[in-house]
Amino acid sequence: MHPRSIILLGVALVAIHLWRLEPMAQAGTPSMEVEGDLTVQGFTRMYSQSNVVTSAMGHGFCHYLSGTPGAALYTLVGQGTDSGAGAGILGLANGTGHPFSMVLQGNGESWFNGGEVTIGDPASNAVHTHIHNNGVSFYSPPPYSSSEIQTGLGWMKFDVGGSPTMTISPGRVGIGPNDVWPSQELDVDGALSIRVTYDTPTPVAGSAIFYVQNENGEDRMWIHEYNRTATRLNSHADPRQIDPEAVCSMGDPSITLPFTFQHENNIIGKGAIVDLAKMAQYVEKKMQEELGEKGGRLVYVYDLPPEKTITATECEEEEVRRQAEEIADRLNSMPWIPVDLGANGAIPPEALEETPEMRSELQEVPVKESVIDYDAGRVVEVDRTQVQLVQVPTGRMTKKLKEGWKFEKGALYRKPTMDDIDISKFAKPVPPLPQWVLDRIPPSAQGVAQSSSDLLDRLKDALVALSVSSTKSLAAAERVASP
Repeated sequence: MHPRSIILLGVALVAIHLWRLEPMAQAGTPSMEVEGDLTVQGFTRMYSQSNVVTSAMGHGFCHYLSGTPGAALYTLVGQGTDSGAGAGILGLANGTGHPFSMVLQGNGESWFNGGEVTIGDPASNAVHTHIHNNGVSFYSPPPYSSSEIQTGLGWMKFDVGGSPTMTISPGRVGIGPNDVWPSQELDVDGALSIRVTYDTPTPVAGSAIFYVQNENGEDRMWIHEYNRTATRLNSHADPRQIDPEAVCSMGDPSITLPFTFQHENNIIGKGAIVDLAKMAQYVEKKMQEELGEKGGRLVYVYDLPPEKTITATECEEEEVRRQAEEIADRLNSMPWIPVDLGANGAIPPEALEETPEMRSELQEVPVKESVIDYDAGRVVEVDRTQVQLVQVPTGRMTKKLKEGWKFEKGALYRKPTMDDIDISKFAKPVPPLPQWVLDRIPPSAQGVAQSSSDLLDRLKDALVALSVSSTKSLAAAERVASP
C-alpha cells in the first residue's frame, strides 16, 4: 500500500473514533473546535447534549456567533417533539433573553418575532416585499410606484403609489386620496365614475339602483326604485325624441342651457319628459311683465372659469385616452408570452442588452435613528452606522435581459404588447355630442367625426403616449405585467 494511503487511512480511523466518542462528551465541553473555514462534503450528523437545547426543541446542535449563549445563532435539527418525530427545526436567537426570535419547523408552526422581514433585495433597488408590524409594503423601482397594506385594530388601509386609496373598517369602506375614514357603509372622497350598461337593472325590495344606460347612442343616468319608478337625473332629454315636431327649449337658441325632467314607470307603462327650461322662460316673461326685468328674473346665466371649460375636440381626446388606458390595463392583466429559443438554446438578440456589471458588497452606511433620551425626557435623533448590502459597479460590461423580458423555470417570456391584442375589439366609437349642444357652439369648435381607422390610429398614438410598447420596442415599456 502506498505510504500516503496508509496515512489517510489512519486519519480516517481517528476521525471515526472521535465521532463515536462525541455523544459521551460532557455538557458544555466541545468535542472539536475549528478556527477558520470548515467545508464538509457529504451527509453529516451532529448531536449535542448541551443544556442550552431544551427538551421541547429536541436534540440538535448549537452554533454560537459569540461566546455568550443567548446572544448566539442557534441552529437545531433532529427529533423535535414540537415538529414531530424526525422533523427538522431551525431557530434563531435574538440575544434578549427570549430563546428564539425565529423558528422554522418542518412539521409544525413556524413564526418570526424578531422584527421585520424583506423578500427580495432592497439594496439592489429591485422589486421586493417588506413585511412589518403594521402590514406589508410592495416596492417597485422607479418609474413604477410602490404600494402598501396597513393593518390595525379593526381596520385595514391600502396605499397605492404612495397615496391613500382605500380604508376598510367593520362594515364600511372609504375610498379616496385623502385617507378617508368611512363614516357610512360607502364613503367616497372624489368623483364617482359609473360605467354604461345596455340592460335595464331590476331593483329588489327595499332598494334603489343608480345606473347609466345607453339608449340610442346616448348615455342616460337613472335612479330606479323598487316601485318601478325610474327618474332621469341628467337634464338633456330632448322632447323631440318623443315628438319630432315639438317646439321645445332644445331647439330654441335663445335659451342658453335647456333642461328637462324625465321619469317613467314600468307598472303604469308610461313615461314623460317635461320641458322645464321652456316653462321657466314663459313664467319669467310673465313675471317680468308684472314685476319688471329684475323683479321677475328666474334664470341667471354665468360664464364658467377657463379651468372648467373644455372644447369638443378635447372632449373627444379625453375619451380616446380613457379607452387607451383601459386597453393598457387589459395588457397588464394578460399572462407573459413564451418565446421560442433558437438553435442550441439561442436567445433572440432583441431580448438582450449590455449594461454595467454590478456586484453586491456589504458596506457601513450612516443612518439617523430616533431614540428616547430618558434624562432629557424627549425623543432625539442619533447618528449611527448600519451594515447594508449595496450594489457597486465592477467596471465591466455584462449582458442581461431587457425590460419586459424574463427567464423563469427554464423558459423565456416577454410581456404582452399592443401587437398582441386586437385593439379594434375594444375601440368604441366616440359618441357625438347632442345636437342641442352643437347648436350652441361655433362650427369650428364642434370637433371632427372620426372613422374607425382614424380611431384606431388615435388609440395607438395614445397607447404610445402611455409608454405601452409594440413587440419591436419592448425596452421602452414602462408598464410591467404580472404572469
